[in-house]
Amino acid sequence: MDVVGDGGPGGLPSCLWGKFSARLGLAYPLLFHLLDTAVVAGELWDRMLSPAQRVVIARGLGLGEKAARAVVMLAAGLHDLG
Repeated sequence: MDVVGDGGPGGLPSCLWGKFSARLGLAYPLLFHLLDTAVVAGELWDRMLSPAQRVVIARGLGLGEKAARAVVMLAAGLHDLG
């Protein structure tokens, strides 16, 4: 991604957009994409992991299950930064 203005929406750098289609002129802000991803990670934790899997992950992180869920959501939400 270009970090200098590249003709994206409002002339903003492309690094601020999660998705951008020049052909369609549609943009989805990076912040929204990151928040969506964090929420999906929480849903996956709740619906797809077995209780035993949650315990293993929480113990691996040295946390309780509620805190481990939050850390997993945070990590997922930060996946496109940096």
